[in-house]
Amino acid sequence: MVPEHDLDDLSDLRLLELARPRGWRAGLRTLGCPIVLAAAGWLSWSASSWVGLVTWSWLGWVVFPFLFLPIGVLFSALLAVVAGRGTDRYWLEVRRRIGQMPLERDRSLVRADLADRADDQKGWVILLRGARSRDRLATRLRLDLRTDTISPCGEVRGVRGPRLDTIISPPSDLARWERLATPLSGSAVAELSQLLNDSDLGSLPRDRQTRDAGWTGLIVQVATPANEWTYSTKTLTEGTVPSELVRFALDALGWDPTGSPLRGSGENGAS
Repeated sequence: MVPEHDLDDLSDLRLLELARPRGWRAGLRTLGCPIVLAAAGWLSWSASSWVGLVTWSWLGWVVFPFLFLPIGVLFSALLAVVAGRGTDRYWLEVRRRIGQMPLERDRSLVRADLADRADDQKGWVILLRGARSRDRLATRLRLDLRTDTISPCGEVRGVRGPRLDTIISPPSDLARWERLATPLSGSAVAELSQLLNDSDLGSLPRDRQTRDAGWTGLIVQVATPANEWTYSTKTLTEGTVPSELVRFALDALGWDPTGSPLRGSGENGAS
């Protein structure tokens, strides 16, 4: 077991190797799928043959697919439970790297990071999480803005890709998730900071959060004492603070908000 503080030093491939089931569970996942499907097929065939014997022979063929589908799904689910999904602490680190940690835990990490900053620092830290249902695209954006320096400075970091599946089809690498960081110009930081200062952040939307679509945000004004606002919105309305924050971050990263990296290198972004 790798100590918690050493997880950052692991490569993506090594981390995934530790996260996935090992030993007999790994063998069961590899060999179990065709076995459970064969067992489901045999059980369904036996039951449908009996139906054909006691009624009409053609009825057995009609019944077979209606038996095979639910039995196959049930057996596959049992296999997934028995074989397991691997080690949770490693999967949590994978989720951190691809921006898909549980929302409240993700926000707690941002707050913990801010707790270590000097008292005289000023600026903004913004965490944005988005999901899109049509292609299961998940996006995480973080903006760090410093306004206490002679020239304002900042950085935006982003990660996007498919929703992580740790049970049915766990990834063998993280190539499908695009991760990027880029510095921000002083003028861009000043412009965004002015927008936040002039906005009524207390009136940000509070739509019901869903896993499949929408955006959530955490806005922290770094000061003494710090101020914090959270919001969630199902759609981005042009001209609003949530929309402007997402647009600003995506533009800085060079990501197209209407495309998807899941369909090739020519289409990028999340909306």
